[in-house]
Amino acid sequence: LVDINIGLKRCGVEPGNPALDLARYAAEHGLIVRGVMGYDGHLQAIPPGAERDEIVRQGSRAIVESAKLIESAGHKELPVVVPSGLTLMWLAHYASPPVTNRFFYPTQDPAPNEDNWTDSVDREMELVSDYLPLRVSTFSKFTAAHKEFLLYVEDVNTPRDWLTMRLSREGWSMETVALDESRRIYLISRNSH
Repeated sequence: LVDINIGLKRCGVEPGNPALDLARYAAEHGLIVRGVMGYDGHLQAIPPGAERDEIVRQGSRAIVESAKLIESAGHKELPVVVPSGLTLMWLAHYASPPVTNRFFYPTQDPAPNEDNWTDSVDREMELVSDYLPLRVSTFSKFTAAHKEFLLYVEDVNTPRDWLTMRLSREGWSMETVALDESRRIYLISRNSH
């Protein structure tokens, strides 16, 4: 396990690239990386009781609620695209296996004549998918195989990232199928005209 510093500041590597570097180092030296862990030891100074319990619950509540929102959207046969790498990591960690197995992270297609270009988050997601049960695919490959899918975003307004802009430009339809105060799930379908 790769120990991640989640606030104690006594042990573990920092999240992100340092954790990925440690996982790579371990794998390169013959160890099998089975996952990550963190320890909420920094909460020991807070006496047992309601306040402490609430702080602990806050760390996973949004993720559990997100998984429930995905399940409530229906369309259980469809993959769920999560365009934020950080959001996907949290969802994949806390969601139940049936939901986690539906997640995809779409990477941008390389621009013509730019074979070496890559978005740094896209590249990190590709690398970490070797160690975690994450499915990463270029937009073109994913949409060639899926004419319909769900899109999970943590924004109740219409997002304006590269993915939603491309879906709009290419004529995909976006229908809201689930919504709460901070998340929205769209049913994405390729228009047939």
